[in-house]
Amino acid sequence: MRTLQQIDIETYSKRTEHVCLLDARSEAEFLKGHIPGAVSFPLLNNQERVLVGTCYKTKGSFEAVVLGYELVAPKFAKMIKNAHMAFGKNKLIIHCWRGGLRSQILGNLLSSAGFEVSIKHPILNQLSSHLIDILVNFNVLNLWTFFELGVFLLKELVTFTAN
Repeated sequence: MRTLQQIDIETYSKRTEHVCLLDARSEAEFLKGHIPGAVSFPLLNNQERVLVGTCYKTKGSFEAVVLGYELVAPKFAKMIKNAHMAFGKNKLIIHCWRGGLRSQILGNLLSSAGFEVSIKHPILNQLSSHLIDILVNFNVLNLWTFFELGVFLLKELVTFTAN
């Protein structure tokens, strides 16, 4: 198995080669918003994500990870075949949103099948710090912009803890 290269959002934004950006989040998460050009390739579907999230809240991290693998492991062969049909020999970059576990699992799976894979995570933290850097560097960060960014990040945190 190849070692997964981890890249940050700045490196991704400066890339010059063609890559396929796979979004490992559930269908509903993807529909709420995604990076332009990203392709939905969910590790967990909407219902599975709810089950794992509920398990995490009620039983803890270990039990949630075990449940997640129980749900996705039977789909591994199909996921590899689907990736081969859809992306061929293209280089892949995989991301999820907060913790990075879904992109790590999907990255390891596809890498073991011969794909050249990089992962980038956690997007939420990188995007917020990258956005603040951009705003500060261009000297356009005012109190209202900072407030709006804070509200966005707070909504994301509330959504994360509610799920």
